[in-house]
Amino acid sequence: MKKLFAILLSLSLLLVPALALGEEETPADITGLWYTEVEGMVVELTLNADGTYAVAIPAQPGESITGAWAEKDGFLYFDGSDLPQINVLGTDVMKWLDYDAFLRREAPLIYAPADPLSDAPVELFTGYWRAQYVGVNGAMLFADTLGSPTEALIDGTNVALIGPLTGETVLETAYENGALTWAEGEVSIALALQADGFLRLTLTAGGETVTLYLLAVPQGEPVGE
Repeated sequence: MKKLFAILLSLSLLLVPALALGEEETPADITGLWYTEVEGMVVELTLNADGTYAVAIPAQPGESITGAWAEKDGFLYFDGSDLPQINVLGTDVMKWLDYDAFLRREAPLIYAPADPLSDAPVELFTGYWRAQYVGVNGAMLFADTLGSPTEALIDGTNVALIGPLTGETVLETAYENGALTWAEGEVSIALALQADGFLRLTLTAGGETVTLYLLAVPQGEPVGE
């Protein structure tokens, strides 16, 4: 997660001395909590009325960056930098210039998986599937955060996978209790249908687990496009 923590460091500009705000009163209409998405992660920016800020990634509890901020001519400057980091477009929207991302007052919708079905017949697995989300260490990300989204072609118990985590591989799985499973050494894969129509693919390797959530794509659409 070093890359994600670097997002925080880039905003704080830790090598620049903190800004002395003096007697100027900071704008009250843009203080408060703001949300954006950077590289598939939800990022929270809190602007306090006393001229301090905090940046945090909910998926990484305990890791945050704090410092001082100031507004000038519709731009926000952090920790005494001469370069603006954020363009204030209104009381409900701002633009984070470094990442070409918009900050808003409302938190982005985060996918909440439904429960897996324990009695799904094997016929329902058949088809083309493409990953939409990926769960890693308790965080829910967009699937393309890890590269091209993983795709699956399933025909009965025969599963063909292509993606950054699986490479190109064909597996002969076992069907039991409404799920397709495969295991070899320390690597295992389980596929289960959920009540919301998603296909849950759980990949475990070396004690680490990543979960992909795939949706069916039109029949006949080639895997990898």
